[in-house]
Amino acid sequence: MRAVEAVFELLNRVAHRNREVPEERALNLRCAVHLGEVDIISNDREGPHVSLAFRLEEISRASLPAALNPIPPEQFPLQNYVLCSEEVAGILSRRASRWGMVSIGLLKLKGFPGWREVFRVLPEEHASDLGEARGRPG
Repeated sequence: MRAVEAVFELLNRVAHRNREVPEERALNLRCAVHLGEVDIISNDREGPHVSLAFRLEEISRASLPAALNPIPPEQFPLQNYVLCSEEVAGILSRRASRWGMVSIGLLKLKGFPGWREVFRVLPEEHASDLGEARGRPG
């Protein structure tokens, strides 16, 4: 939960900064949250859980046609958003109802077997916009 709080705080700070700088200096982010054991090596971190987070971060509108039950590509944001793994979505849905989650579909992630459901985490101010939102893990 703290990782998601930190990501949204960062996105809020970047949005505030972007309002004060010329468009060509604006920062735009895409964030992914996953959890698991991490292997610590000299000045770095690695392991399958780190790799999975990077695979989530790589998802784009172009990824959706290969997904099962995807959202329409035009509903996938281009910048300043948060994605999370099924594991994180399950924890958030049980412990932190202030964030909404929308399934973007089941995707095959390079280097990982099978299909993985991926969720977009919505900031608190948009969590109530879900209405007919797709899939809330439970």
